[in-house]
Amino acid sequence: MTLSGLALFADVPQAELAGLEAQLTPVSAEPGDVLLREGERGDTFVLVLEGTATVTRAGIEVGRVGRGSIVGELALLRGAPRLATVTCTSALRGLAGDGDAFAALTEAPGVRERFGRTAARRLIECTRTVPTVLADGTPVETRPVLPEDRARLRTTRRWCWSSLAATPLRASLGGRTADEPTHRCPRRDSH
Repeated sequence: MTLSGLALFADVPQAELAGLEAQLTPVSAEPGDVLLREGERGDTFVLVLEGTATVTRAGIEVGRVGRGSIVGELALLRGAPRLATVTCTSALRGLAGDGDAFAALTEAPGVRERFGRTAARRLIECTRTVPTVLADGTPVETRPVLPEDRARLRTTRRWCWSSLAATPLRASLGGRTADEPTHRCPRRDSH
């Protein structure tokens, strides 16, 4: 099995796939083998061609991967230690590569867009909440705003403003609509 059998590479011409495969190293692992370990330096990624594995963080299972999955790419892209351990649950065959190989893969037609969606989902899964206490003493968990949150935030903001339409609070806000800011930010001069 090669890259041509994976949906991620559906738009890539066969000749280009052969060049990409030449930059990758075959990987084989058995059930119970650790493919990638949490906390280790992330200088490679693995593209799973066949087989399955579990993904654990701090010993807790957070996901499963299989054919067509890429693992280890976040640590590689971030230049940081791995966030999770990947352990094979069946015999696994894959292709491993370094940063240069990953860059070449993402330059192939259609791959960057497909991978971008996968990476965004993984970032969401890996984002840890931060316990915070509001001024009134209420404890809350916060996390960074991610690209997928933007549409939901716009919808929520409009809902909140429309809910306030008949309240005295809306009147005290000068009748602003959801699309009007509460203040104007000064522009920065380009120096």
